[in-house]
Amino acid sequence: MKHSDKSASGNNLGQPVRNDKLYQFVTFKLAGGDYAVNIEYVKEVTITPKVSKMPRTPFFIKGVANVRGDLIAIVDLEERFGLKSSSLKVKDVSEPETYTMVIDADTYTIGFIVKEMPNTLVLNESQIDRSADVIEKAKFKNKYITGLGKLGDGNLVVLLDILKVLSKKEIQEVSSVR
Repeated sequence: MKHSDKSASGNNLGQPVRNDKLYQFVTFKLAGGDYAVNIEYVKEVTITPKVSKMPRTPFFIKGVANVRGDLIAIVDLEERFGLKSSSLKVKDVSEPETYTMVIDADTYTIGFIVKEMPNTLVLNESQIDRSADVIEKAKFKNKYITGLGKLGDGNLVVLLDILKVLSKKEIQEVSSVR
């Protein structure tokens, strides 16, 4: 696809016209940082519904919620990534200022809590760094980090493979919660 020197996101990067592939993401904030996941896995974003706590679940699984008739496990990504303490109470995640990003994987559907309303972002291949040293080190420990997106204003966004955020064992635990 040939496009002008402005990215599809509207950021003027002053780069020459390229035939880069375009990638669409849903962006959100966690503990003040910017993160993004491929838009193809995001089924919907909704205000976090009432969450019912389930016993004997990992600390980052806040419970189960009814989202449009489907019971799905609700995961707090900040706790999953170790970005805050696990002292958040169930009633806190149902506050209207939190949102649940519903992810539709092949074999399961799950909700991830985010603090602010997610947005969309389009990046071209030249705006994505998958090989920076810091990314290689992060990938070794966190296989769900796929790269860094470089925004026109100089900010960075951490690109996540949302299907790798949970291990197979954790997915089984989440599936058994419903």
